Formats: sequence, C-alpha cells, structure tokens
Amino acid sequence: SAVADPTKKDTTIVVVYSLPVTPVTINVSPDSIRILKGSTYPLAGVVTAPSGQSTAISWSSNSTTIASVSSSGVVTGNNDGNTLVIASAVADPTKKDTVIVVVYSLPVVPVTINTSPDSIHILKGATYQLAGVVTAPAGQSTAISW
Repeated sequence: SAVADPTKKDTTIVVVYSLPVTPVTINVSPDSIRILKGSTYPLAGVVTAPSGQSTAISWSSNSTTIASVSSSGVVTGNNDGNTLVIASAVADPTKKDTVIVVVYSLPVVPVTINTSPDSIHILKGATYQLAGVVTAPAGQSTAISW
C-alpha cells in the first residue's frame, strides 16, 4: 500500500526457490595398502564440493602406533598390525573415506655358518684347506674370517 494513500494497494507474487546443492563427496584410493614397517606410501584423495568451498582433506589414523599419516596423506608404517586411515572432507567433516592399512615386518633371516670338516687332525707343519659357507640376509657379507 502507498504511504500517501493506504487505500491504494497492489500485489506481487514472490516465488522463493533454492539452487540445487552439490553434495560434498570424498574418494580416496587405494581402498587398502600393505606396507613394510618403516616405509611410506602416498594416498590420493579427491573432494568434490560446491563452488567456493574447500576441496582439502584432513587425514588421521585410528592407531598412530601402527601407522601415522601426514597432512598430505603420506602413510608411514610404524609397527606391525592393522589400522584405518581416515580422510575427511574439510568442507563437510561428516563426509569421510577410509583406507585399510596393514603394516608388516620382513622375517629376520639369521646369519649362519657351516664349516667342514667338523674336526681335523693334521701333522705339525702340514696344511689343510678348510671350507665354509655363510648364509646372511641380502646385502650382508658372507665372508669368513679364519
């Protein structure tokens, strides 16, 4: 109505509607990893969010004793066991994805030495060639010091 003449009125129809909301989603790959204790593995994640919202990911581990995860999604195997790494969308922390993490150690290979013969009797001044075999983990010396 007009302030100058309250008897003068007009009507306008107003329609209010919402724009379609793009839901926030998160997807991390792979779904599971198996890593050696002491090693690292980079995870990849993608967040889809409405324009203007963050596509960042917040990373955490259910057990940092077994595996920790950096702010960029790099998992470090700390001790043998299983745990979950959780990726949460910063735009909507209720949106999460998980990665199963299995941390393992290589079996310890003992160093062994076998010489032959087990015993020998030789005359003073004589020589005899002894033989021996050392078994050791890869990268370690198999030399014998007599």
